[in-house]
Amino acid sequence: MKKAIKNKQISFFLRGLALTVVFSGFVFTANAQFVVDENTAYNNSFISSVGAAETDFYAQSFYANEPYLTKIGVVIGENTPEGEVLLAIVPANSNGNPDLTNVLYQGQLINPTTTPTWYYENMHIRVNVGQKYFLLIDGYNNAGATGRSDIGASDSYTDTGEGMAFTNYNVINWGHTGPIAVYIEGTTTPVPVSIWSIVAVFAALIVTSFFVVRRRLAN
Repeated sequence: MKKAIKNKQISFFLRGLALTVVFSGFVFTANAQFVVDENTAYNNSFISSVGAAETDFYAQSFYANEPYLTKIGVVIGENTPEGEVLLAIVPANSNGNPDLTNVLYQGQLINPTTTPTWYYENMHIRVNVGQKYFLLIDGYNNAGATGRSDIGASDSYTDTGEGMAFTNYNVINWGHTGPIAVYIEGTTTPVPVSIWSIVAVFAALIVTSFFVVRRRLAN
């Protein structure tokens, strides 16, 4: 009977510590500060067109204001089937144009609807604050992609003051036009690493506490 009581006390104790770990992770995530870096409004017009059957790349520049990028978005509408494109993040090269050889993030192939819609990608990548980057709309040589898409325009510029760049896989000569609507979000916190650090600390605490409690109950 005494042994059963001891085991139950240990079980309750360990359950309490486990719940503390889970709760701490949720609290830390909720307290992470996500900052909207760019949010240029869609003006219900579009720039046409990008994809397998047209221009290979569209790119909108911006300056990184936070050390981590967590979310990007653009307005995409199918022009001709299927109009698939990828969203990516690349830095500027020495000429100030998108560096297509240094892709920091690339999402999955997007198959947009015929109605222009905001499409978002979530990520967590490290960038250098103050450096110029590009939100890249990639329509070049993507496996299985067909057709082309229109991209939502904006009346507002990002903090670089530059319009959208475009090219047919020519990394030297980029054309420029008006700005496109983009959403860019960042944070100062390396969220995944910090949460796992918390879990590791509490896991160590659980193991240590188990043996301490067990020893005390044995006396």
